[in-house]
Amino acid sequence: DSSFNGFTALGGGGGGAGGNNDRGNARAGGCGGGGSHPYSGTRQPGLQPSSASGGFGNFGGNCTPSSPDWGGGGGGGAGQQGQDGSAPRGGDGGDGLLFDIDGMNKFYAGGGAGANCNNPTNDVIPGGLGGGGIAAGTIVGGTGGNGFGGGGGGAGYPNRRAGNGGNGIVVIRYPIDTLDNTIGSSSGNPAANALQILAANPSAGDGTYWIKPVGYSGGAQQIYCWMSAGGWMLVSSNNWNSGTIPSGNSRRSSSYFLSRSGALGTPSPNTDYIIGSMITSLDFTATRVLTWGYGSTNNTTSWNSALSNLGNWVQAEWTLSREGVNRQTEVIPRESVAITSSGI
Repeated sequence: DSSFNGFTALGGGGGGAGGNNDRGNARAGGCGGGGSHPYSGTRQPGLQPSSASGGFGNFGGNCTPSSPDWGGGGGGGAGQQGQDGSAPRGGDGGDGLLFDIDGMNKFYAGGGAGANCNNPTNDVIPGGLGGGGIAAGTIVGGTGGNGFGGGGGGAGYPNRRAGNGGNGIVVIRYPIDTLDNTIGSSSGNPAANALQILAANPSAGDGTYWIKPVGYSGGAQQIYCWMSAGGWMLVSSNNWNSGTIPSGNSRRSSSYFLSRSGALGTPSPNTDYIIGSMITSLDFTATRVLTWGYGSTNNTTSWNSALSNLGNWVQAEWTLSREGVNRQTEVIPRESVAITSSGI
């Protein structure tokens, strides 16, 4: 078996050796390996499950009780004990367990067949359902099925090689809480970002939502989210008719940095607005800059998500690779910036 991150994959046990192959017991997988009956030496019983998982799985079968029909026991499968060898043949591998992982019911972790030394016919002994390898005296033991965790077939007479166990598969299933389609609707139930809102409520419209990134020490803030375009969040806007952000050199102050202390203004594309220090914790991977109203002097253009009342406009978009505050100074080559426009 194999173990990672606290999860254990159980495989079928290998089939026992027999005949002229003094191989001892088959290796134990998550289930027990089959017992062996070598040409000489002491017969070995089937192994109990012995694994990092703490012994889950099924026993391997025992080898044949007498010679000269040196048949090995079948390896245990995840769902069934391996069969004992019974003269003149080795034991079948135990079946694995039936799961529907990919939309089709399949067996996984079948045990390998015990070695068959049934001279002169050398019948093929089947491995357990779920990738268990076959065994026969005149052919190499079958390899366990990859992706199924099957045990390899046992080595038979004369001098045949046992099959390798197959690679297993780990399937982790866990319940997912029902998504809350009201997330982002109040300061007491903020979303981490606009995409989380869309995941819970695909019909969420454009407008302001309560946002608080994971790990952010400040309070939730209302942020304008352009949902109809896929979940863009407004972090800054500047309107010529609004005086919250000054004109000229007066705006060259840390008071108007994106990461300033606290939000500034109202979160709307039609007013002056800066998100503030939340920007360093906000989870996003792309930036979009949109400017409109070029040539307009009478304030007849205004924001709408359909881009139908913007007059002449131009938009630039690029993907970011840095995180946190470093995104604010990331340099992007021109060829990586997508630019679209209307009327310009």
